Amino acid sequence: MNQGRTVFSQLISFLPDREFRRCVERYQGDIRLRGFSCWDQYLAMAFAQLTYRESLRDIEACLRSIQGKLYHLGFRGKVARSTLADANESHDWRIFADFAQVLIALARPLHAREPIGVDLEQSLYALDSTTIDLCLSLFPWAKFRRRKAAVKMHTLLDLHGNIPTFILQIKFTRPVSGKNDFVAYVDAIGKLDGTRCLLEWKTTSSRYPEEPDGLLALDPQLVCYSWMTGISEVAQIVFVRKRLAEIQYLRTTISQEQRQEFGQLVEDTIRRIESAQFLPHAGIRFPQNPCSTCPYLGLCLGKQELVDAALVRRPGAENLGWLDELTY
Repeated sequence: MNQGRTVFSQLISFLPDREFRRCVERYQGDIRLRGFSCWDQYLAMAFAQLTYRESLRDIEACLRSIQGKLYHLGFRGKVARSTLADANESHDWRIFADFAQVLIALARPLHAREPIGVDLEQSLYALDSTTIDLCLSLFPWAKFRRRKAAVKMHTLLDLHGNIPTFILQIKFTRPVSGKNDFVAYVDAIGKLDGTRCLLEWKTTSSRYPEEPDGLLALDPQLVCYSWMTGISEVAQIVFVRKRLAEIQYLRTTISQEQRQEFGQLVEDTIRRIESAQFLPHAGIRFPQNPCSTCPYLGLCLGKQELVDAALVRRPGAENLGWLDELTY
């Protein structure tokens, strides 16, 4: 039994502090030490992550509530919001990036034989993406909306232990009317079956619909990405969480007409917002495609067989065939 030691200090004792010092020396992190070392900063960030702190003020208030135990937690510098802010601004981020790779290299062999519910000889990976909110005044380069900053992080997870092995983020900015910018974050741009296309990663508990042909091209999220990048070929790589793992590859082409219509929709939306005319929210969330249950799907896709299947003839309307000749 570890008497007199906090759980946090016991966890930190497993870290290779010698490797951390090498990372600090590599980038001269403590060469101009101002009372808060790189190790103190790492402890503060680790404590914030483990205890779900959401801001520097939150970290400061929580750590100061246990002021008498900070030395035993490993802290040697004074914990203050301004000190944390200075450390985040002045210390080289590559110190912690390199140390993260050291920890990943140590952790992966420990979980290499961990069962994942699928009998495979090779490793199994999953791609996950998340949006991280940032302060716009501190991170003006990460403008997400008019008054909000964010970055989208894409992580390749080794399912043996859910350990991240690769992290990627791609940001696209397109100028629109006035001084506005339209910002989108794309998962990846690569090749599928030898064709260069946009790649969108999805995770779901059930298969995505593959019929009718062309349904994927009506997904507004993919149309948006195609409009932002000018790439017409788009694809969704769907990881289906089932008892037996399954991956779907769905591919489609976004036409130039669709991109132009989306651009006009963006311009119209900006004009409405600037004139304080806010439209009601549709309540549609990705990755659900509302077109799959729409009775007018055949008209959008130009498929007469779908139109006929959805057409309902009422008694007494036999002589109204001229209605079918109308152009929708």
